[in-house]
Amino acid sequence: MNAMIAAAPNGSTVRFPSGACLHADGTITIVGRHDLTIDGNGATFARARAAPNQFSPQWLIQSSTGVTIHSVHIEGPKPDSEGFDHAYEGQPAVDIDNSTGVTVEDSTIRRAWGDFFRVSNLSDTVRIANNQLIQAGRQGLAVVGGANIVFDHNVDANAHRFAVDLEPYGSTPVHGVRISNNELLGPSLGFICATGFDCRCARGPTLYDVTVIGNVEQS
Repeated sequence: MNAMIAAAPNGSTVRFPSGACLHADGTITIVGRHDLTIDGNGATFARARAAPNQFSPQWLIQSSTGVTIHSVHIEGPKPDSEGFDHAYEGQPAVDIDNSTGVTVEDSTIRRAWGDFFRVSNLSDTVRIANNQLIQAGRQGLAVVGGANIVFDHNVDANAHRFAVDLEPYGSTPVHGVRISNNELLGPSLGFICATGFDCRCARGPTLYDVTVIGNVEQS
């Protein structure tokens, strides 16, 4: 999978076989790429096992611009019966790091040990929309650094901490966030945790310009 993505030139589309089931215990990486589209075409990308105490996203988008991912199904290895586990929290389904103009849409994520999505390190203009997100060991959406982030029309179900966590590091502010029209279902600790509004997430002071509108919340 990594070889297939690496071989595609910038400005192209990588299209996976329709309905394929692909095994990937490592990280699928999109690093230093520009104007690249990943069309999952309904394929499933499954991780069967996870090693503890390491940062290991299932998909990593890093130092890239103009990346679009759609129609992928990401399956993690977390059993439905397991909740938050500190040893595995560093294994998000999708990590968006230091990237601009990223879209993830029309996809499914199930049974991630970490967050469904983690956005970090001054990422800008990120759109996460129309996804089905079920069973996360940690947060649904975790933003620790970034701007102009839209989380819209997603089903965010059974996150074992918060459905949405906006918790900037001191050196990476978070601003221009829109949380809209989502179904936030059954998180273990709460629906939205934001620095400055909840003492459980008070790591950095640089959170501002956040819009929360049109969401449905159900415990």
